[in-house]
Amino acid sequence: MEHNIESVSVLNDSKKTITLTHSKATLSIQEPGKRAIQCSVKHVLWVEVEEDKTLRLSLLHRRKKRLVLGNFRGTYSTEEAERVKAWSEGLLQAAYEGSRPKRNFLVIINPFGGPGKALSVFEKLVKPIFGAAHSTFDLLVTERRGHCMEYVKTMELKYDALVVLSGDGLIHEVFNAFAAHDNSKEAFSVPVVQIPTGSGNGFSIALLGLKDGLDVGAATLNAIKGAHMKLDLCRMKQDGKEIVSFMSQTIGMMADIDLKSERLRWMGDTRFVVGYLAAAAVNRTCDMKLEIKVVARDKHAMLSTYREKRSKSLTGQSSDVSSSDTTPASSQDKDDDGEWIVIDKKLAYVCAGKLPCLSRDLMQFPVALCDDGLIDIVAQERVSRLKWLTSLDGAEKGKPYWEPSSNYFKAKAYRLTPVATDGCFSVDGERYPYSPFEVEVMHRLGSTLGDGVWHPEFIP
Repeated sequence: MEHNIESVSVLNDSKKTITLTHSKATLSIQEPGKRAIQCSVKHVLWVEVEEDKTLRLSLLHRRKKRLVLGNFRGTYSTEEAERVKAWSEGLLQAAYEGSRPKRNFLVIINPFGGPGKALSVFEKLVKPIFGAAHSTFDLLVTERRGHCMEYVKTMELKYDALVVLSGDGLIHEVFNAFAAHDNSKEAFSVPVVQIPTGSGNGFSIALLGLKDGLDVGAATLNAIKGAHMKLDLCRMKQDGKEIVSFMSQTIGMMADIDLKSERLRWMGDTRFVVGYLAAAAVNRTCDMKLEIKVVARDKHAMLSTYREKRSKSLTGQSSDVSSSDTTPASSQDKDDDGEWIVIDKKLAYVCAGKLPCLSRDLMQFPVALCDDGLIDIVAQERVSRLKWLTSLDGAEKGKPYWEPSSNYFKAKAYRLTPVATDGCFSVDGERYPYSPFEVEVMHRLGSTLGDGVWHPEFIP
């Protein structure tokens, strides 16, 4: 049957003739005398014809800058049946080009995370979209701390992806459950994606950008159609234990902002701004011994490498997405093992990690790449209270990257020893002991869904 039919006409419920047209990129719905409704073919969730000569179409469309579910139904004559069937099959093929339809998910919901709306968001928004796309799922609603870890580390590895409705803390738990799984290597090959319902939502922002990263519809669409992509994870050793980190490790002021504002989770990500103002008012240093195995520290050179590798990933010139290496690994220069240095400056905080944004208001690592085999590290010197306040301007776009007081490194590993006996240390937003630790990269061990790069793009 011919699938290159571009347009068909059907009758809507008001018996008006509607013309449906699609190319490889765009779907248009035209009613005579009205402006055509257009959307990306990638926003089409499903299209099918039924025996009673009804065409059903489900898609996501923009409403108030958000992607929401829409359903269309039209009838056609017996004479048009073959043409409409061929058109719908062609549209469905175009809609899922590069991805497999009818994915099967494990959905994990923390009903207490962030503002506490994850369960209602799933029922009202996510579940209907999954249904429209003919996606299937099993559901785990966590009841206590560690519940996700207990379930995932023994789960059957049968899912196309794990979909997490929570903040970044539950994703931290998922990756550490993979590490504890009997078939750990295969577990890490299961993609993990986030539907933004927490306070920070850094993982979703990294995958989709500042706008779509906080859009439940866009994040759900990414779970349904996103391409498989590899990402680096970090292995932290502390007090004889190994912990997997996917986002960040922070000590000093940034950890204070995160952990001391936990009682304000009901505020969503606004709590981080409140925490920042409180920490800036105190403006203390965090005494430590910091050792870094540095590969790059020239900010202009790092920006150039970032642009080059990001461009190659977007144009499909990056390395094989299916390869992975669980050993501490690579860099912008495979022959460079890095050089250990000691930072002896007075620091307000150290923040290291793999995602560009820790929240929508802070692009902490503007030149971060998802699979360069390196940890981005910011060793931030103490500045005046006024400077802390003015640094808020442009922080969501990575502007502080250029500040002389922001010592920025690309590294293969680092070691940190706090001088004080107590303080705040955060890993992926979770509290950990205030004691010495070391971190190294596990190159391309983790998996997620997206378009092959982190978002948003850093544009100085």
